[in-house]
Amino acid sequence: MKRGFGKDKTIELLDFMRSLPNSFVRTSFIVGHPNETQEMFDEMCEFASSFGFDRINVFAYSDEETTPAYDYEHKIDAETIAQRAQILGDIVSECTKKSLKAEIGKECELVIDGESDEHEFLLSARKLIWAPDIDGEIYVNDRTR
Repeated sequence: MKRGFGKDKTIELLDFMRSLPNSFVRTSFIVGHPNETQEMFDEMCEFASSFGFDRINVFAYSDEETTPAYDYEHKIDAETIAQRAQILGDIVSECTKKSLKAEIGKECELVIDGESDEHEFLLSARKLIWAPDIDGEIYVNDRTR
């Protein structure tokens, strides 16, 4: 994707971010990029499951006329892309559960975004480091201890 630096530097930066106190590391993966081999996909899955991301987004590759990949010859068929997105999506679910379980029993600062759509007695909140509408929602009732 021509991000400007390679795998080793990317992992070095991610490891540094993860080492910081109260870090929250989110990433996105595109599955089915032209020329993606099964081995490349397997490596991506292994990395996604083992790194310790707090949140992961998965996108299925689609052609965009203005990108270099549009002209690549070795396109991946839609069925394979969908299968890979499902496989990685299952890994994402496990990573998110693990991240959320690690928060049980901890205190944190929240932003109250307003009433929850779930129920009139709940407020919608999120951790300060969570992106709105991306990283999830915490339900708060207005009762104190």
